[in-house]
Amino acid sequence: MKTSKLLKKAISITALPLLLALSTTTVGCLGHAGPSEVAQGQRYQSGDPTYDQFFESVHELSVQMSAAPKTESQLRMALAKELGVEPEVEDEPAAPTPTPSPSAPATPEAPSPTDAYKAQLEQSAINAVPGGAAVNSILAQVKQVKATVGQFQAAGAAAAPAQETPAPAATKKKEPKAPSAPLIAKAVKERSEKLGFEMKLSVERGEQAKTKMLTRGDHADGAKLARWVERTAKGEAEIAADMQAAKKKLAKLASIGAALEANADGAFKKSRSKTSEVKKNLADAKALIELMESRAAEVEKKADLMVEKLEAVASASIDEPAPAAPAPVEPAKPAKAESKQAASPKAKETAKEPAKARPRPVAPKTAQVDFEP
Repeated sequence: MKTSKLLKKAISITALPLLLALSTTTVGCLGHAGPSEVAQGQRYQSGDPTYDQFFESVHELSVQMSAAPKTESQLRMALAKELGVEPEVEDEPAAPTPTPSPSAPATPEAPSPTDAYKAQLEQSAINAVPGGAAVNSILAQVKQVKATVGQFQAAGAAAAPAQETPAPAATKKKEPKAPSAPLIAKAVKERSEKLGFEMKLSVERGEQAKTKMLTRGDHADGAKLARWVERTAKGEAEIAADMQAAKKKLAKLASIGAALEANADGAFKKSRSKTSEVKKNLADAKALIELMESRAAEVEKKADLMVEKLEAVASASIDEPAPAAPAPVEPAKPAKAESKQAASPKAKETAKEPAKARPRPVAPKTAQVDFEP
């Protein structure tokens, strides 16, 4: 009895510092229990304007990237529906429920590092107490008995009749999947050939996608088909341009996130828990940015392929119409020639000066002769 009391006292005294240290370390490492706001698709706010602007940009791009695959798929789906191409529907078998084998006993889970360290500590405390060797021997015998009982249980389970195999789970239908670009392009070619309608599509890629469609044929359904093809090509080119812009933004955000993570200790030095919380959201934002970069590249590849296939199938040799001739321009009427007098410099100067009064001619004086009567 005395040995048992000493043993309990030794274990409690020796294990207490370690348990306190482990609890402190665990709280300091976790800081923010559970998944972060960024991991849950929420907009995280740290209280610092610089960090909040980064998290807001990440959230906005995540919303855009989550909708991008569906937007691209809907474009192909709409054209496929117009062409009469059925969407692809695949059966997804449900995961079977694993049944443990009755002959094999369940494998015990490996102890965690904390449990192993605690067991080692308890063993050290037992060996340090007088009479602990005897207690250690008793514990070893108990373990041996438990192992023997486990073997008997395993043998009894093996002799038991096998249980009935459960019926396989029923398959469930996935959402309709838009047909692939080659399949849609093949349907476009078949439809245009059937209508005897030719098309020539050219797409100018860039921030603002532009398309030009030339046609040859008078069929109304052919003209409708051309409008659908051009509309789809322009939409896909716009999606590809959006994905290129998104990849540039994501690369810039990745660089900003690395800088913010390096400065987090200084920005939130007043609270260790806040620092841990911000760092966890930054780490999840980094992983999310990598995922969005992969998704943007995938969507861009699908959009570019759809545009290429439509350009290839609508590539008839059609010349652009000649531009209309410009309207004839009437020649300008020549200006009236000015008089030589007006054109001469003297005439111009004379015209500027006011007219002066001309002196009147004076009659010559007649010599008076005196006549005598």
